[in-house]
Amino acid sequence: MQARSMKKLQTCDFKKKQYQKLLSRANIEVEYIYLLSGWFIKPEYKDVLDYILSVHCYYFFEYIPLVKLGLPVPHAAYAQGYLDGITESYS
Repeated sequence: MQARSMKKLQTCDFKKKQYQKLLSRANIEVEYIYLLSGWFIKPEYKDVLDYILSVHCYYFFEYIPLVKLGLPVPHAAYAQGYLDGITESYS
């Protein structure tokens, strides 16, 4: 499984270029981002993860920060109040 996973991760450059080609007329900017589990935080993946960054693709472990997706990040106090409201509605 390790070799197959590494090969799939190494295709991000090609995939990104294909999406850029498909979306060029729509003037849409393409970024290729992997969302990886903690399983990929192993020394044997370091070269592959370095490669992903070298071809201007990205990866994150467990979650993608909202800022990276260009989405607004709620103020911490507001977010906590919002989450408290959700919790209360399910009580």
